Amino acid sequence: MGADQGHAFSGSRERRTGTLLGRGPLQAASLLLLGEFLVRSLHIRPSILPSPSRLLLEIWRQAPELLHHASATATASLAGMVLALAAGFVYAAMTVFSNRADEISGPVISVLQRIPWIVLAPLLVVWLGFGKPPAAAVAFLMCFFPCAVLLKAGLHSMPVEALEIADSMGADRAAIFRKIRLPACIPYITIALKLSVSVSFAGAAAAEFVGSDAGIGYLMQYSGARADTTGVLAALSLLVFMVLLLHSGILLGERLCIHWPADIRLSASSHTPDRSCPADSGRESTCQP
Repeated sequence: MGADQGHAFSGSRERRTGTLLGRGPLQAASLLLLGEFLVRSLHIRPSILPSPSRLLLEIWRQAPELLHHASATATASLAGMVLALAAGFVYAAMTVFSNRADEISGPVISVLQRIPWIVLAPLLVVWLGFGKPPAAAVAFLMCFFPCAVLLKAGLHSMPVEALEIADSMGADRAAIFRKIRLPACIPYITIALKLSVSVSFAGAAAAEFVGSDAGIGYLMQYSGARADTTGVLAALSLLVFMVLLLHSGILLGERLCIHWPADIRLSASSHTPDRSCPADSGRESTCQP
């Protein structure tokens, strides 16, 4: 029976992966054809909204320059995202091993995550200078607090019964963390990754509006100052493409590597960044999805 269930789930996973790989390009092609039809049938001027064919031609023509700016944005975004995930995991682990730290930091994190950190971009440019550092810093600030809340919920998501069984078998806190809490947190890590991708790229691009000489945000600002609608949309399209590509890669890796039913992953996604686990007494601190 278990083997049959395993084969059924493996086949289901392969079907979902094939759907993921086949549906996206088909939908993108459909949207491009629809946009081409609407722009041409409504006779919209290129200075207002260029057609997809004109936009693709502009992307092809400016490919070297676009790739140069895209690499700058991707570097800053990924650096901020990785640092935010690492710092969020350290914070979440700290709340597991120290109830006092959980009680003190919980309200602070709850308040700080509601601050629109993107408005600090001009100040970060003053502190860190032009270029990638302020963009990476904005990406870090925008990713850290949602990631911290999600990862904390993941590490505290174990049922009390599982922790009691481990405790009765003589497992210490480090063993419980390594063998029970950490595997249970994997769906929350994937949710944090998918959330961080769009947030980090948006934050980095916004910071490049303010103070940078390279990047997608800088290129959009430069094209906008020249009233070059096609250039702005070309840069924006590349930014969206990078986000969708990375998000699809994370989703594909999740479906290939995590051999758990979808309902377990959905239970993790039900934790929004505004929800955090209550601090309970003892080490059996839990947060139910």
